[in-house]
Amino acid sequence: MDVSDDDDPMQRLSDDFSACLYKIASKARGPRINTHRFNTKFHKCRLFGPARDMLSRHIYYGICLDCRRAIKQYMMISARHPYTRRYAPSSFQLKEEEYRHLIFYNNAIHPFSMFTFHYEFVFMFVVMLQMIANPFCAMVFPGKNQILYWSFLPVNFFTTTMPPKVMKRANWTEEQLQAAIRAVQHNRLSQREAAQRYKIPRRTLRNHLKSGILNKKIGRSSVLTPEQEVQFSERIVRVCEIGMPLTPLLVRRSVYTFCIENNIPHPFDAAKGIADDSTDNIPVGMLRNIILQEKSRATPVETNKATKIQEKSQDLNKSFKELLPTPELFKLKENKAPRIKSLNYRAQMVTKDLFSPTSGKSKSTLSKKDKIRNEPIASSSKMLQRKGQKDILAENDSCYCFVCNKSEKLDMRRCVSCGTWSHEICIGFTKDDKDGYICVRCD
Repeated sequence: MDVSDDDDPMQRLSDDFSACLYKIASKARGPRINTHRFNTKFHKCRLFGPARDMLSRHIYYGICLDCRRAIKQYMMISARHPYTRRYAPSSFQLKEEEYRHLIFYNNAIHPFSMFTFHYEFVFMFVVMLQMIANPFCAMVFPGKNQILYWSFLPVNFFTTTMPPKVMKRANWTEEQLQAAIRAVQHNRLSQREAAQRYKIPRRTLRNHLKSGILNKKIGRSSVLTPEQEVQFSERIVRVCEIGMPLTPLLVRRSVYTFCIENNIPHPFDAAKGIADDSTDNIPVGMLRNIILQEKSRATPVETNKATKIQEKSQDLNKSFKELLPTPELFKLKENKAPRIKSLNYRAQMVTKDLFSPTSGKSKSTLSKKDKIRNEPIASSSKMLQRKGQKDILAENDSCYCFVCNKSEKLDMRRCVSCGTWSHEICIGFTKDDKDGYICVRCD
């Protein structure tokens, strides 16, 4: 069977491709508003000319043509998908989407195809079945605790979202800019070729060629030149050193006055009378100026003399002892023998009362009642404390008796006058006797 030139499938495929490319290019010229009702709502329309099967012309040779065409049609956009009516409401747009898929995205699966629709339903059934079966599997297999966690899958099978793409500005360097400018100036490359080779936007390259600036700078140009900013920052530092610090409002007002007096073009508002071109109210050149950054980072700006005098007066108000502390004498510990404690924790020292009427009497003239009356009575809290310490001190204390000259752990009494200790058995006392004890030497 002879095939004429008009019925050549390759020729018809190329014609369809060129027509589709022309439509896409015409759409890329600018957005157009669809004012016709058939372009916005779903309806049944008739295409102009005879209906052409694009898929049969795309796959027209090889083995298993029908099977390959059916698989490809299963992965292309379908009118049976519920979301296709919103995306392509007319037959013309549906056919145009098929052309676009075959030309530009031939190896991809269309999101509005029946394959995607069935895939979502299958995986939804699998996930629901897994969430129902996992608790029962965890009871049957108690050792595998991870089965319960598998019921809450962190993976989304239905939609795949990509993170927002952050576009970084000026991904080129000054060396690339200078090389591109030299290549254009020496007629080795055109502006378009230099922009593609050195990865520089063509508009940026043209602006640098026109201005002759070879430095990399992002954003609009500043109002003041770098030399004027340096002089202005030095003046700010000098004014602060003599005791007149400037606020951000005064700095912006000074910049505006400087631009008016020197006829410098500026974008400032004349009604406000200040340099207020920034939204965050930062003084002009404050962030990028090196002198002000180093000055604020190194030492704070000095204030006027009144604050210095006030600080000195606060130093004078300090105490004389804080300024000139008196040296303290170095105290040495005396080498004293350890004190020997007795077992009788109830014994008390008799203190001499200088203001009593019997203070002038001698030791021999004092009666037993006066001596007992002068003896201090120990409080109950002190007695309890000493009782608690009895068991601890009894092992280390000495029990030497001055009557029998023996050291035995017995109940002892202390002389009210001289303070010597004696066994109660040796002196004939018992625990019930509450009278004060006076030894033979003091009696």
